[in-house]
Amino acid sequence: MVAGAHSDEDARVRLVDVQAGLDQLDAQGEVPVTIDALGPWATYVAAILVEVGGATYADAPARVVLSAHPVGG
Repeated sequence: MVAGAHSDEDARVRLVDVQAGLDQLDAQGEVPVTIDALGPWATYVAAILVEVGGATYADAPARVVLSAHPVGG
């Protein structure tokens, strides 16, 4: 469960979506913050992913980037 700062509702983030994001972050060094990549609660999953050591949020386009990983593979 993830609680949003600007909402009274909690989001039920699926573990499979978090794991998919972690897998892509590990394999490619970044993951786009999109429904296709992270599921219906993409922004919440991204918030979890940026807690990984070395991971940061980048925009234009929105994505989580692992700084210790060479970009592009």
